[in-house]
Amino acid sequence: MQNHLKKGELVFLPSDITLVKMKDGKKDTSIHSWTRTKEPRHVLVVETKMDNYIEILYDGARWLARPIDVYPLTKGAKL
Repeated sequence: MQNHLKKGELVFLPSDITLVKMKDGKKDTSIHSWTRTKEPRHVLVVETKMDNYIEILYDGARWLARPIDVYPLTKGAKL
């Protein structure tokens, strides 16, 4: 999947999106923990090198989100 977001970009995260954290280990891709967003907000993209996820900063912690669940800010968007 081609990712349209860039590291350091501020993006819009809607409500009711599942965010995950994976277990440590290069071969282990199982989910360690997850959370569901309660309200929409703007978040920072921390990393985009993964195939199926991007890493974002949400509530002071790094979480993984699917790129199709977050939206880049458009020019003139109000924060």
